[in-house]
Amino acid sequence: MSIFLSSTLTASARVGTGAPATFVADTTIAAPFPLSVRQASANEIGGRIVGRATIVNVSNAAVRPTTGSLGLGRGTGSDATALLTFSVGTLPAHGSKTVRFRSSRTRSLGVGSGVYTPLICTDVYSQVQRFEAGTHCARGASLTIAADSRRQTGPSPDTRIATGLAKVTTNAAVVLRFGATIARSSFQCSLDGGPWVACRSPKRYAGLVDGAHTFRVRALSRTGVTDPSPARASWTVDRSLPSVNVTTPLNGSTVKTDKPTFSGAAGTAAGDASAVTVHVFAGPRTSGLPVQTLTAGVSAGQWSVASTRSVPNGTYTADVEQADRAGNRGVSAPRTFSVEVTQPANGHGTVSTDDESATTSTTSTTATTTTPTTSTATTTTSTTTTTQPPPPAGSDGFDRADGGLGSGWEAMSDGGLSIASDVVVGTAGATDGDLRVGEL
Repeated sequence: MSIFLSSTLTASARVGTGAPATFVADTTIAAPFPLSVRQASANEIGGRIVGRATIVNVSNAAVRPTTGSLGLGRGTGSDATALLTFSVGTLPAHGSKTVRFRSSRTRSLGVGSGVYTPLICTDVYSQVQRFEAGTHCARGASLTIAADSRRQTGPSPDTRIATGLAKVTTNAAVVLRFGATIARSSFQCSLDGGPWVACRSPKRYAGLVDGAHTFRVRALSRTGVTDPSPARASWTVDRSLPSVNVTTPLNGSTVKTDKPTFSGAAGTAAGDASAVTVHVFAGPRTSGLPVQTLTAGVSAGQWSVASTRSVPNGTYTADVEQADRAGNRGVSAPRTFSVEVTQPANGHGTVSTDDESATTSTTSTTATTTTPTTSTATTTTSTTTTTQPPPPAGSDGFDRADGGLGSGWEAMSDGGLSIASDVVVGTAGATDGDLRVGEL
């Protein structure tokens, strides 16, 4: 008969006769838990709980190692006390492991006399799935235990947890230290509402699944008095990366604007940041420093942001990043695209104009004249040429009375020229000249 841990189980047995208590499934509860208990039996024989069970991986994927327990609880709704724990190694798809157990004598188990519910649980340390009694335990009934009837005396111990924990962590392992107000107390620990298992400080849990976890610990005095208010600590393991991606621009696409818009989807799990960061890199890879870094808010799992400044034509690659409260950072797959913007026909920023202002260039002409006294004179003529409007004429025939060159001419510092019989002459043995300034 197959017993799934996701079922509510019932059992009946006459304790002490050697007849096994056979668990029968009542399939009123179902949960997607990959382990099941099959061929399970439990009985009290010779003052001990003796039985066996086969743990089966009913899924199509391997299941990591975990820990199981055999426990007793009063009624179906109370906490169970584990009599022993057992290891379940890695189980391949549809693999199984048979566990045989034989407890210590019931008089020394720390439980009182009475009727108990036997439980065989797997994954009591939340390594495959966060522990839930309804899906992890096969529950029985009607086992009468004749336990130690010594009277519990003395004060109740007060249990204290000495370890401070971060509310959210990426660490799947935790170490907890604790103590009690009564010396030489023993302790029992429970994780995520699982059975109470004998433990010592410090208690270490490893390989915890993502999600919220609650640890409880209670002290038991040497006279058997149990702390009625166990100490507890809670935290969340979060190793999941936010799921984020870039949907536009499309990979391999070409955009016709130098300020492209980026958009995509973002994670919406508890603790995922309400904004994402977009990195834009030059070239076909996300390497080096980004040419732009943009921030976009997340709304209903979507984000969108436009470039804040222009980028030149070329190839670019973008990705997007989102953080969460535990410090995990999800980074999308890169998207490579091209920017191709058509430039004006007259070049980058060049504009034709009908402005009437003209470009002016000045040309200086120097003339050498031989005077009747064989002295050499230099005549410098300055003309101005403009492209628009047409330049004024700049010429002189010197056909006037003898003397200085007149208005429009300015003597050089070495000496000026003069007119004699319509001929320009200078001083013998000197270099003289005039500058034409009439058109300046």
